[in-house]
Amino acid sequence: MIIYDLLCQNHHRFEGWFKNSEDYQHQKASGLLACPVCDTCAVEKVPSASHVQTRAARDAADERSQSSAEVLAKLQRYLERHCEDVGTQFAEKARRIHYGEEEWRGIRGVATPKQARELVEEGIEIIALPSTAINKSNLN
Repeated sequence: MIIYDLLCQNHHRFEGWFKNSEDYQHQKASGLLACPVCDTCAVEKVPSASHVQTRAARDAADERSQSSAEVLAKLQRYLERHCEDVGTQFAEKARRIHYGEEEWRGIRGVATPKQARELVEEGIEIIALPSTAINKSNLN
């Protein structure tokens, strides 16, 4: 797991967690990487604050990273068991459920940054998760 400091064109700074640098490049190129505040896809890596890392600090960071990966894995298993995978129809299904056109149920899938922004603007609550916590088959 690699963590990058990111900055959007609107100067919102946030962290991004990626499996590796190629995962970052893939998400950026595919338009999957968006600012969590304003949802713009104009996001760039910025330098992180430098620090001296002692062995104890490195060991603690490794533990946190492992623990974060474990939490994401548990979340993924939960979502796979309890939420219907609607794939790329996520935005449409979320709207239909929100407006009572379909029975309420937990769903998971993928949405473009534009679709996600529109859902939020309509008052539909969604949660964006790192790519490690979604079904990769939906991205093909």
